[in-house]
Amino acid sequence: MHFRQPSTVAGTAQQRLADQTVFAVNWMQQSGEYSALSYQAFNAAETAFNQARPKPGLKKAVVVDLDETMIDNSAYAGWQIKNHQPFTNASWSRWTQARKAKALPGAVEFSHYVNEHGGRIFYVSNRDQKDYSATVDNLKALGFADVTPQTLLLKSADGSTNKVERFNRVEKQGYDIAVLSVITLMT
Repeated sequence: MHFRQPSTVAGTAQQRLADQTVFAVNWMQQSGEYSALSYQAFNAAETAFNQARPKPGLKKAVVVDLDETMIDNSAYAGWQIKNHQPFTNASWSRWTQARKAKALPGAVEFSHYVNEHGGRIFYVSNRDQKDYSATVDNLKALGFADVTPQTLLLKSADGSTNKVERFNRVEKQGYDIAVLSVITLMT
């Protein structure tokens, strides 16, 4: 009988995970299918927005997660792969400060559609407050609609990653959340 050493099994599993990450990043960056799915997701969100009826006296809001829902950070993931680096807050902040994220296909147009049709879009992210200006710069350069201190809701100063608190802030501003999208296309 031949038994694998535990370190060999762990190493093989780690390599498989790394390979899958490479495939995921490549698919996101190169696949026409990915692009088509992104447009399809925004078309479905537009339909949901149109069909939503806000509670009396409230305005319609769309709340979206920012990273991998509206903007593409796959270049950061590619850098991690190429350099055999894990996620760290420091490297993520450097990526954010570089202002190099790209818009997902259909995202910018969707943000404008919401605002032009009587709604307001809110961008939620667990990015740090220290990266606020860089995030604003990046979003505005990409052409996203209505990027303001009221609509860009980053991780709280105390470091809490609880997004429900930020969803509640949207409602306290007099909005009924018609569409809530916190899922990502790249997982």
